[in-house]
Amino acid sequence: MNMAFKTIFQRVAAVICHRSTGPAEEMRGISAKVRAKQIQSVLETTPLMLVVNMLNSAITLGFLHTSPVGGFLICWTAAIWTASLIGLADWFFRQRHMVIRRASERALRRVAFHATVLGG
Repeated sequence: MNMAFKTIFQRVAAVICHRSTGPAEEMRGISAKVRAKQIQSVLETTPLMLVVNMLNSAITLGFLHTSPVGGFLICWTAAIWTASLIGLADWFFRQRHMVIRRASERALRRVAFHATVLGG
C-alpha cells in the first residue's frame, strides 16, 4: 500500500511540476522527432534546390537580357547566385553531416519559411 501511495504521489508531483511522463509527454516527444525528420528531408534537398534556383535565374537572364528589364535581371541573377552560393557553402561545411534528432514547432516554421523564400 505504501508503494502505491508513493507512485501516486510521484505522479501528482510530476504533474504539478510540469514533468509529466504520461501520454501527452510521449506525444510531444514523437512530434519533435517527426518535425526533426521533416527538417532533415529539407536539408537533404537544399543543394538541389539551390542549384535549380541558380540554373533558373541563368536561363531567365539568358532569354531576357536584351529586354528593357535586362539591368534589373542582371542584379536579380547576381542576388540569386550570391544567396545560393552562400547557402551551398553553409550546407557543405556545416549541415551536410548534421543529424537532427528533435525539433521545435518554431524550427519547423522557420525552415518552411526559408524553403518558401528560396524555393520560389
